[in-house]
Amino acid sequence: MYTEKQTKNILTKQTIAEELLREGKKSRLVSFLYLILVTFFGELVCLLIYVSDLAGRERGAIHWILYFSLVIACMIPLLFVIFSIPAWRSMQKRLKNGDFFVITDTVVYKEEKTIRRRRSIRAVKILHFQSFGDIHVGSTYYPMTSSDDVFYMVVFSEDSKAPIKYYPAKLYEYKE
Repeated sequence: MYTEKQTKNILTKQTIAEELLREGKKSRLVSFLYLILVTFFGELVCLLIYVSDLAGRERGAIHWILYFSLVIACMIPLLFVIFSIPAWRSMQKRLKNGDFFVITDTVVYKEEKTIRRRRSIRAVKILHFQSFGDIHVGSTYYPMTSSDDVFYMVVFSEDSKAPIKYYPAKLYEYKE
């Protein structure tokens, strides 16, 4: 009789770091492009206001103060990106150096809640853990999880309140 051998995906610090670096790079790129577009269109609006209303006309100081306030407000997203680059670099360095921990936690119970935000209603799948409390999970891990299942939690410090990433022990095996 033929039986299929069940194998688990192997997790190591290196594979976790590579995955987190890949995900981080993708999300940083998307947010950077979004903020650049917002800044560009905001500055374009400022240029149009300048050309149509302020250029070549005698305007009072209040008009100029309002105009430059608008220009600065439109640059805030770009400044946010510039000032967050050191934090991104620091996180990249920590991941590359393996400066994170993989600890286990057990599911106490799971539940599905209906959350209403403004006019939309959506179902949220929540796993309740012993140490980490409530964690919203996607529809991939929720159906296969039951009480007393073990998860590998990736955190930057051992006393962290929220994991960076989590993996079910049913599908993954962690090796140092």
